[in-house]
Amino acid sequence: MIALLLSLLCVTCPVESHLEATSARIGQALMATPKSEAGEVLRRQGVVRINNVLDRAFASRLKAQILDDHSYWYDGSNVVMRDREEVIDNDPRHIPGTRLRFKQQIAAPFAGMRADILLPIEDDQVKIFLNTATSVLSEILQTGATRLPQNEAKKREQSLQLVECAALVAWPGANHQTVHADYNLGSSLPPRLVTFVYLQDVPTCVCGATVFFPESSAAKTKPPSATCALLSINIRAGDAVIYDASLLHFGAANTMPENQRVVAYFSCAKPEAAKLSAEKTKSFQAPPPSVSRTNDKNNVLIEHPPIFLDSFS
Repeated sequence: MIALLLSLLCVTCPVESHLEATSARIGQALMATPKSEAGEVLRRQGVVRINNVLDRAFASRLKAQILDDHSYWYDGSNVVMRDREEVIDNDPRHIPGTRLRFKQQIAAPFAGMRADILLPIEDDQVKIFLNTATSVLSEILQTGATRLPQNEAKKREQSLQLVECAALVAWPGANHQTVHADYNLGSSLPPRLVTFVYLQDVPTCVCGATVFFPESSAAKTKPPSATCALLSINIRAGDAVIYDASLLHFGAANTMPENQRVVAYFSCAKPEAAKLSAEKTKSFQAPPPSVSRTNDKNNVLIEHPPIFLDSFS
């Protein structure tokens, strides 16, 4: 009778929920790869882990700075965002096909107890983050980027373009995300590699780990298997995970009390990819919906030249 009841529950639950819960339970830990082999592993399976990218003490300081954000507050059980009118980004600079911000940190809530926080790339601590991470990971990223779609006009090897610099926060009470990919053919952002750098330890899945499905893609019709899932667990502050934005993945629930899990990240794309993506989708920028983009009464934006990774490392 109990077995029958369980089977009925599985039938009536959405496939995604079953896959997420099962993957978080039976998936394997994503193990670290030596830097000399990491680029090829990334190119082949779409995700790779590299340890000791940031100093632990610096990771802790950056986490504290990110959480010291006055556009929202966390009262221990809820995340409250200020009114849209109270959060105004007065910097008119933008780069087509990117989400880069220059001076102001901007938070955008999503999926309940989660937020995507755009980090200002001109901030001193953010500069240290980008300088350190790109200097350690540049060769790995360059090799891994060969799996991204190739612009026929840009065959020769060039520095990758910075597309995003942000942080993902999962507060206690954040539920499993649905399985998704960060890039598909209709995206306003280009095909890209995303680099997560963990700013605190993530010892187990209940601390808000990310679950990846290697060699998967949103374009594939066959759903991924839970047994193939790789979990970002046994992570120490300063460790990094790089993945292809088209890879299927999800953020696992954060059920650990007082655990404010923060992951700083940046993404990079091949030269011209961001501009081409913006032109194709007619979306020249992707500001968070909770933010007013106003610098004067005419709301004039100023296009900024692309920023490449080799300007940091």
